[in-house]
Amino acid sequence: MSQTNLSDLTPRRALMTMRIIWLALIMGQLVFLAVIILVILPNNRSRAVTPQPLLFWVNAGMLATFVPAAFVVRSIIFRQKETQGGIPVGAYATGNIIFWAACEGVSMFGLVVAVLNGSLWPTIAIVAIALGLQALTFPVGGRIYLPPGEKL
Repeated sequence: MSQTNLSDLTPRRALMTMRIIWLALIMGQLVFLAVIILVILPNNRSRAVTPQPLLFWVNAGMLATFVPAAFVVRSIIFRQKETQGGIPVGAYATGNIIFWAACEGVSMFGLVVAVLNGSLWPTIAIVAIALGLQALTFPVGGRIYLPPGEKL
């Protein structure tokens, strides 16, 4: 089985691959949230849980540092690789995946904190912000470099 690099694909196929990655990352977080809401928290009511407010503040700190840092890294990658008014597919994918990973890390940590604290509030606010930022960066391909005559 041969392995294909995103840079080796046509822009159209690479964009479809990035959309699948984006959707898989979002769905993983939403499925974990559903498991927490439907399975873990209802069965957690019987045991005494001591909330850990420090974990919430750690999660807030992660949101305030990781996500902006990843956005800056994404912007740097885009700026360095930009050619002829567009970004090559490989750089576009790399920059986006780094940003999505930071958002997912914040979100998943927040969900784990919710499980440990026995309540979704207040960490669900941070999870929603991280998920929202990730959702806003859906790969539309408007900045991808297209060779002459190629369309998305």
